[in-house]
Parts: sequence; C-alpha cells; structure tokens
Amino acid sequence: MRRPPRAIAARLFGKRLVVVSLSLGLSVTAILLGAFAIAYYGGSSEAEARAITFSILILANLALIFTCRSWNTSAAHSGARNPALWWITAGTLVFLAATLYLPPLRKMFRFDLLHPLDLALCIAAAIVGTAWFELLKAIRARRPSAGARATTRGRARPARPA
Repeated sequence: MRRPPRAIAARLFGKRLVVVSLSLGLSVTAILLGAFAIAYYGGSSEAEARAITFSILILANLALIFTCRSWNTSAAHSGARNPALWWITAGTLVFLAATLYLPPLRKMFRFDLLHPLDLALCIAAAIVGTAWFELLKAIRARRPSAGARATTRGRARPARPA
C-alpha cells in the first residue's frame, strides 16, 4: 500500500515475472519427478513414494510462498510482520501431518507412513527447489544499484538547480 498503483498501460505480467515463475515451477516439478523416481525405483512402495512426493509438493508450495513474497528480501524476512501467513503455514503443516499420520486420512490418500528421515529429505528437497531464487536475490542485493554504480565511477549527474 506504500507504492502507487501501476499505470493502466503497464502489463499485468512482465517478462521477468513470467520467466521467474516458470523457472520456479519447473525447478519444483523437476524435484518432484526426481524424488518420486528415486523413491519408487529405489525400493520404496508406491504408497511411500506417493507420500514423499505429496509432502514435497506441499512443502515446496510453502517455500514458494515465502520466497516469492519479496523479490528483494530473503524468505527468512518475508513473513516477519504477517500473522495471516503464519496461520496459513501452521494450518498447512497440520493438514500435512494429519494426512501422513492419521490412519483414516492416510488410508484415504493411500499413503504409507513416513519416517523422520523421509520427512527431513522432503524438507530439504522443497528447499532445494527454491534455493536458487534465494541465491539470486542475495546476489542482486549485494550488487550496487545503477545510481550507486554511476556515482562510484565518477559519472554522477550534476544536481539540478532549484
């Protein structure tokens, strides 16, 4: 609410937004496909591979929410003053835990029980799917802005007379 509304002629979705969104979606999809293949062909049951993939999907979506809230600050700082975000995150994690560990829901979803190591790997896989964007934001934050670069190179524009 602190910045003015976008111009009427401005595009709703810019090229940068579309490219980053598709890249994030494709990276999470690759993680999901890879995790399912590794779990299923690595000896896990189909129900366990499905539970792993579902868990990564839910956790990766949470990671995407946190990482995409701001294109300038890290995911760790993106939800600092947003109670609704924390309620949604808590509700999502409760739902995930219920589907994985309550027998009626686990049976409905046809999941096998996940062990703590499986969950740790799911969390790691979800983070890996969005970590590259966090790294990109950190690199961009370290680079001086265009105005600062011009000033440091001695090519700053003279001040306009008042």
